[in-house]
Formats: sequence, structure tokens, C-alpha cells
Amino acid sequence: MGSACSVLVTFDWPEHLHPVTNRKWTDFGDIWSDAVLRYDHREQSIVTIEDVHKDIKKQIAMRMDRDSGLTEMLVTLQEGIIYSLHFNIAHYGEVDAGSKHVRLRQLQDVFVGSPHGKQVQAHVKMRMRKVGNAENWQHKYSDLIRHNVEQERYQYLRVGNGIYDGRATDLKRTAVCDALIARIDTHQRTVQLTLAEYWDFGPQEIGDGMNGRAVPWKKDYLWKQPFKGATSIREFEQFVLQQAPSISPDISKWPRMSFNTFVPGVLYPLPGQPVDINIVVRWVNRIQIAGSSSLTFQNDTQFTSKADDSFNSTIQCLSDQLRNDVPALFRFPFRKQWGLELWVVSQGELLAVSKNSTDLRLYRYPRTRGSNGSLQDFMAKKRVDAGMKQLYMEAHIVPHQMHEDETVGAKTHTE
Repeated sequence: MGSACSVLVTFDWPEHLHPVTNRKWTDFGDIWSDAVLRYDHREQSIVTIEDVHKDIKKQIAMRMDRDSGLTEMLVTLQEGIIYSLHFNIAHYGEVDAGSKHVRLRQLQDVFVGSPHGKQVQAHVKMRMRKVGNAENWQHKYSDLIRHNVEQERYQYLRVGNGIYDGRATDLKRTAVCDALIARIDTHQRTVQLTLAEYWDFGPQEIGDGMNGRAVPWKKDYLWKQPFKGATSIREFEQFVLQQAPSISPDISKWPRMSFNTFVPGVLYPLPGQPVDINIVVRWVNRIQIAGSSSLTFQNDTQFTSKADDSFNSTIQCLSDQLRNDVPALFRFPFRKQWGLELWVVSQGELLAVSKNSTDLRLYRYPRTRGSNGSLQDFMAKKRVDAGMKQLYMEAHIVPHQMHEDETVGAKTHTE
């Protein structure tokens, strides 16, 4: 039998004085000492990051129960605690579990190797924030505590398809599917129809249903039931609001990220000979230099590569693409301030996961420190034999200091 894995949690309070009480957070003493969260090995594969959040909230509430001074101050000021969760990933560094760019959904994905018997360090960084209605939660501390990725007010529902837009007439390219998504404001009880683009990896669609563009309602769209019966935008909105609670959202999201070491051929054997493959690239901008938020990336990038191409040749190809599409990255103030970090969904993942793209995992490329491994490692013979010679890749533009030690999966641009 295996053993449990655990999370060593450090509670990190700001060192400054509170503007009203002038009390240091460090005055709280051992009340805010480290906590160890343990997870049984039999359950580990299904422990989510949200499960960890629930346990952290319990730990904070328990400590607040012992720290009457803090609780009294929060109630008086009508303030609560908001925190962010950061994991210290081996051979990588600290990762914000709530980052929209680093999508962690399962605890097992923060371990480089097998999680059994291992411990990962985590920092809970806390601050205060206004909440109001203090009398409602004076004796219910859990209502004071929120993490920085609370569920949004919007819900998303797949209601149909637009059309295949023709960009895949070249058989070497991956088709793009137009998906119709209803964006539901749960506070205002309103509905907005949006169109999101998904890449078709059959049977999976990879994309982000939460960031589509608004489109007018049309009866001749390819509607799913029961929305097909609507005869007007008003009737469609009523169908959505009535049916949404009982229908699976069925919207695509970006694959989750895993820091596990990828082992090729485990799920499915590799093809015998290297083949030409089509690589779909999504650019992710993670640099935070003044002006970087205005940089525009072409997120329909696709290129053909040999499956035995190395990591370095892939990096060079992507750098050439960026030089053409985003030349500002190669000029001051961005020049020499960034690197490329590559993540890939293996074809074995596409075969093993039935449909939902949120169950797919992105692995760092290359898979081992110092490796010059080829893209062939991510291919599966069963898909290649069926004519599906595609890979989904994310190219993250990251601060170069993240990878000064040549950490796995990144190459700093220094031209």
C-alpha cells in the first residue's frame, strides 16, 4: 500500500501595522504557525485544488477562534480575510494556484514525480478586505474568509454551434469550430449570446468558452435542444434561464497544467517513424513590464513540424514567428526581459480523455532537465495511424528571471 501525501501550509501575514489598530500581524504568535494537510493515497487522484482551499479555510477559521483580538478587530472594522494560495514547485519555483495563466485543478499536478509519501510546500498569503453586515458573521468565521478565485457571478452554457469557418481547408491544418455560448449573469438574471472559437481535436475541442465575442441571435444557427425551438431572442433567453440549472455546462476550457514529469508512451505507444505534425499554438503573455498588457498575439498560429524536431528547433521556430507578429518584444523595454516556456497536450491524453477538455493535461516540454527531446515523445501511434497528426501547444512568454537556472521547459530570449 502507498502512503499519504501532504501539504505544508505557511500562513503569511503582511508585516506592516494596521492603519487603525497599529497592531503587527506578527504579534499573533504561534496561533498562526504552520499546518500540515494530509490526503490519503487512495483519494489523492481526485483531490482538487478546491478541496485544499476548503481545508485551508477550516484552518484559518480554527485559528481565528483562538485569536479573539483579530476577530474582534475584523468585526469592528467590518473586514474579512482574502487569501491567495501559492505552491512551491520543485525545480520550478512558486506558483499562484489562482493564476488564470497557471491552471491548477488537481493536487497531484503540483508534484513533479509520484505524490505518494511526498510533501509540497504552500504559502497562504492573507490580507484584509471590506465585507459589510458585520452582525451577520460575528460567530461564523468561515463567512469572513475568501480566496482570490471565488466563483464568478457568470455561468456559461453551450447552446449550439455556428459554422466551421473554412480555415481548415488545408488538410494539414487543424479545424476551428464556432461554438455558441450563453453567458448568464446570475445576479441580474440576464443572458448574452457569444461565439467562441474552439480547435477541433476530435472528439475534444480545445478553447475557452468564457471569452467569446457577443453575437446577435439567429434562428438558423445550429442550436442544441431545447434551444432549437426558440423563435426569438426573448424566448431563447427564457429557455436558457429555465434550463440552465438542469443542464451540464458542456463548455470547453483550456487544459489544466501539470508539473508531473511526462513519460512518453505510457498511455499509448509512440509511432514507429517520425511524421510531419501540425502544431496549434496558443500564446500566453505572463510578463508584467509596463506596456506588456497592450501586446497583441496571434492566437490562431499553426505550423508544421517534423516530429523528431528538437526543443531548440521548436523554440527557434516560435521565436521567428514572434519576431514577425510581435516585433515590439525584440525592442526596448522588452528585449532580453523574457523567455519562452512550452507546454504540450500529448496525443495519449487525447485518447485517454473521452471529451471534456478540462480533463486534459499540459506537460512541460522538454520533459527532463537538459533534455533536447523531440516532439515525437508526445505522439501516439493510434492517432497517427488514424490520420490525426496534431498537437496542442501553449507558448508562455515569461520573465527571464524565472528560468535563469535553465529550468525545465523554458529558453530565455537574449538576442
